[in-house]
Amino acid sequence: LSHVSACYMSLITKEVDDFRWWVWLTRGFYACVISLSLRHVTVLDEALRWFWESARTTFIWKHDSFEPFIVVSTFFLVFSFWGAIDKLCPQFHKYKFHAHIVEDWKTFRFPVDRIKSEFIGYVAPLLIFDFLYPRRRLPADSVSFGRLWFEVTLCLLIYDALFFVAHWLLHIIPTVFRAIHARHHDMIPIKALDTIRLSFAEQIINVSCSIIAVNVSGSHPLSRAVYNIVIICLLVELHCGYDMPWMLQNVVPFGIIGGSVRHDRHHVVGTVYYQKFFTYLDNLFGFVEKKSS
Repeated sequence: LSHVSACYMSLITKEVDDFRWWVWLTRGFYACVISLSLRHVTVLDEALRWFWESARTTFIWKHDSFEPFIVVSTFFLVFSFWGAIDKLCPQFHKYKFHAHIVEDWKTFRFPVDRIKSEFIGYVAPLLIFDFLYPRRRLPADSVSFGRLWFEVTLCLLIYDALFFVAHWLLHIIPTVFRAIHARHHDMIPIKALDTIRLSFAEQIINVSCSIIAVNVSGSHPLSRAVYNIVIICLLVELHCGYDMPWMLQNVVPFGIIGGSVRHDRHHVVGTVYYQKFFTYLDNLFGFVEKKSS
């Protein structure tokens, strides 16, 4: 028995060491990318200028529904990625939060009805509004590489703070929770597709937080496009059900990012971790699990 216990503990230790190795490898990779970007920032600025001069004249970029198109396309690609991880890559399943729950993929059916309802509830109204109220005006000047990432980060910070307040209100008022938000908490474990398991009111709240963020920040259209791609990737990652070593919550130091770890605990516990991406507001107001938990 002691031999079996020792073997088990050595296996756990090896998995922890492998996890840390991947974390530090990813940090090194990001550090190299950031260093190279800073060293060649003028080249990147010129590349963005060249890209913007070409993109701003195209039909798709000039179209008022360009941003909804970016959002829907990104959702499709990211859902496909996590679906492939779930179904085709069992080597990654060791990173699942709820790996003990066995899922029968033979009974899985693509949620066509949910996709239809999302299109009717989210995409269709935006398309109609864009058709009736054409307003898109693209500036001639491009955006610098530094300004682009500053604006993307600022948009994420604004969105996260706004959603924190709305999310907290959805939870502390029981009637509102049952009417609007309870559906989003139906599934344990959560999957990537649960990102869009939302009521119509929740869709309005999410979209409104994003619209306010990009307009308050005064972001360039190119920054807005990048922000839309980044936030969709982060939102789906929150619900993916995995804690992989190369995810931002592990790579970014000092616990700045909550990521899928905190969001999974939010779905399990329900009264903690109302922020989606960052941690400072949850920490400040005490919406964290106690150590005894």
